[in-house]
Amino acid sequence: MQESERPEFVEVIAGLAATFRQEATTALYYGYWMGLQDLALADVKRAAIRAMRTSKFMPAVAELRELAGEMLPEHRAVKAWEAFQEGIRQHGYYQSVSFDDGLINATVHNLGGWMPLLERLDSEEDEKWIRKDFERVYKAFAISGIGHEQARPLIGYCDTENQRNGYLEAVGEPVKVITGLVPRREAIEGPAD
Repeated sequence: MQESERPEFVEVIAGLAATFRQEATTALYYGYWMGLQDLALADVKRAAIRAMRTSKFMPAVAELRELAGEMLPEHRAVKAWEAFQEGIRQHGYYQSVSFDDGLINATVHNLGGWMPLLERLDSEEDEKWIRKDFERVYKAFAISGIGHEQARPLIGYCDTENQRNGYLEAVGEPVKVITGLVPRREAIEGPAD
């Protein structure tokens, strides 16, 4: 959410507090803002409505995040692997790509890079172990956060060769791979202090 959305956010939390007969204090608003500000306001509203319909008590921030559709890191890692596999099917070894979930880019870089990782995926047995490593690294990054440098695009064979041979004008923009797993803001910037 943007700072400009804070008044509407406060109204949502005030409505939630009133529904559950909780005192709506400045501290309450501030705590919920700190815990939910990386979500879209529409997601927070949807979570509040779901809580009003299904909960008996005022939901904690973590419960609202779940009601907003936030996945646990373990579940995100499984979805990220599926998105990675789809990226391979669509674009392959030769094309440079950048996943809209920068955590996937960071995970692939951590595991050796786009081309070396794809070269290792040559048997079902190798794929099984690479998948375990991928999901483990992705989960760790989802929890700890990454920097923008870690989320940089993944360079394919054609662009690597063009750069190596000095054909810089032939190096294109990487293809954006849409996953639907756009991470929370803090996952890319790192945890807030």
